[in-house]
Amino acid sequence: AAASALFLVALLTLRLWWGAVAHRRLQEAIEACQARGEPIYPEDFDTPPVPDELNAVVLLQQAETFVTQPVGVTIDASTIANYPWSVGERLEAVRALVEANRQALDLVREARGRPEIDWGIQMRSPMVNFVLPSLTGHRMFVKLLCATALYQAEVGDPAGAIDTIRDGLFVADAVRLQPTLISNIVAVAIDDLCMATIEAVAPNLLANASETVAKQRISGEGPPLSENPRSEIGALVDHLVAEDTLRRSMDLAIRSERATFLDGVILVRSGQVSLAALQMGMPARASVVRRVAVWPLNPLLETDALAMMRWAGQWRDHAREFRWRGSDTKRPPENPIRGMAALTRPMSAVLLPSLHRYYYLNLRVVTRRRMAATALAIRLYELDHGARPEALRELVPKYLPSIPVDPFEENGATITYRPMGERAILYSVGEDGVDDGGAFRLDPRRRIEREKLDMPYFLDGERPH
Repeated sequence: AAASALFLVALLTLRLWWGAVAHRRLQEAIEACQARGEPIYPEDFDTPPVPDELNAVVLLQQAETFVTQPVGVTIDASTIANYPWSVGERLEAVRALVEANRQALDLVREARGRPEIDWGIQMRSPMVNFVLPSLTGHRMFVKLLCATALYQAEVGDPAGAIDTIRDGLFVADAVRLQPTLISNIVAVAIDDLCMATIEAVAPNLLANASETVAKQRISGEGPPLSENPRSEIGALVDHLVAEDTLRRSMDLAIRSERATFLDGVILVRSGQVSLAALQMGMPARASVVRRVAVWPLNPLLETDALAMMRWAGQWRDHAREFRWRGSDTKRPPENPIRGMAALTRPMSAVLLPSLHRYYYLNLRVVTRRRMAATALAIRLYELDHGARPEALRELVPKYLPSIPVDPFEENGATITYRPMGERAILYSVGEDGVDDGGAFRLDPRRRIEREKLDMPYFLDGERPH
């Protein structure tokens, strides 16, 4: 009995000591984040309210409500955005679609002129139950913008096409300011649509711009054109090579995941919800019985939270490099937590997300943005010199600030340029890091398999379809 009593006292002492150490270490990590001005609790993601007359989101949301499908037009914006090569064959239907949505298009252009973006999102505990405003409309609206840009390019309005593409990128950047992982992924999908549109229109930009301007000055018909479409292209190149917004978005998304995890640990530790209920997204309800039952495991939960915070910090630092394998050729460990590790990290095994796929999608669109900027620079060079450059170094510094690096190359090599051969292309070595000479593979639907072989960008706009 005495031995049993001593054993229980020793266990209690160990638990109290372990709890004090785990709690202190977790608090130190939280305070360090706060000292750096990083959001760590749900309320930390709140932003100051913005007056409606300054808030671009008000106009974006209005624009989405005005999107309509005109009567008698069987083709929709999604079809046009997915099959850009078909615009010329369906020009009258596309024209009707664009004109029917003129009010929505004008609103997003007006939104670009507003100085602030505030979605009015306020996350509260439990963060795992937080429901974002619908994101479906943003992507569908950008498909309309891409269809409009394709139409403008087809009828000889290059400046209009570029400016409309910039409208789409503005929507993507606005969505990126929503502090969640899913918002970032939707923004990446929107960016991807815009890059596909640039790939389709870039080869013919400015081909007959001066002739079209002259005709329109005489007839007074057709869409108004910019006096200097080249400046619009240059502004788009500048936007594509400026990547600070992308980095901030990834950083915000990872911090949001960190805060969601920490909030979950606090809820379970305090007995407000069980781990199983948290996983299912059930509402938090405080229970004294649950709080007592979980008390022995609280140090384990706090130690797990500390490990998760370190993991999030590793991912944040890695993501800032925009390199698939990082400067040390390593990436933070993959999830989910399995095996014996799940016994020591129960919260991580349930809640910790896998960021590898998320990071890959971001790097893929970064790569496409860099290739799109390079393609536009090549087009401007071609207009000035009558032919494409023999090497990308000829674009620097007049057309590009520097030759873009391939994020999937381990050694920091640049995007590869092949102006000769069957197809003129730019390409990245892709996820496997192996240079296959620009080779690609088609799936059964005759579309390029993005995660096989290399990642090509077609300078003639002739992407297999």
